[in-house]
Parts: sequence; structure tokens; C-alpha cells
Amino acid sequence: MGPGQEGPVGNELAIDRQLPVDTLLKGQGAPLYVFGWLGHENRMGELANLKYEYDPERARELLAEAGYSNGFEINMALTTRPFPGTVQMGEMACLMWEEIGIRCSQTRSQMSAFRPSFVDRSWEGLNTHG
Repeated sequence: MGPGQEGPVGNELAIDRQLPVDTLLKGQGAPLYVFGWLGHENRMGELANLKYEYDPERARELLAEAGYSNGFEINMALTTRPFPGTVQMGEMACLMWEEIGIRCSQTRSQMSAFRPSFVDRSWEGLNTHG
């Protein structure tokens, strides 16, 4: 949750974080709930225990409350990275989001080809990253 947020938003409830660990990584890993602390988790305080349970029905309700009862479309750049399952995880996320009405327009690209639009911020959408 960010400042001023009272609870999770639809996207946080629409991803089954354990599924890719079990399938793509064959159980070798753990779901990540809060990104960006990179070894400084001891500074997270209460956020360290924050976990969003997979609940697509609640995600649909939250999207409807936000004015997106018919969902919306988003671009997803499936870029190759030196991490296992990066592209496949992006595909899985898109399938999970489709269940709540978020339609993904998927674009496959090598990161080296995609990087210029990432750096100059001309890409409008999401990008797989690790």
C-alpha cells in the first residue's frame, strides 16, 4: 500500500503469486509481495508482513468501484531478461488479468531492442522484469 491507500488495488489481488513459483520455477523460490527493498527488508517494519491473497472476485469489485466495470486494455512488453521464466510470467499475468477484465496486448521483444523506448519513456504499458 502506498501513502493514502486504504487497501490493495485490483491488480494486487488478481495475481496468484504462488502459481508461477510452483509451475515455472518448479517450487524453487518464493512469491515477492513488496518489490524494491533488495536486502533491506529489516527496514520495512509492518510492510514486511503485507501479503495480498489471490482474490479475482474482489479485484473485479475494486475495478468496478474505480470506474472500470468493463475493464480496460494495457500493453505488455514481454522482454527477455537473464532471469528464468520472465516472458512466461508476463504471459501468466496477462491471463490472470483477463479473468478480471484487463486485456493485455502482448508484444515480444529482446530487451536490447526494447530498451530505447524504455529509457526515453515512450513505451506506454508494462514490461516484464525478472
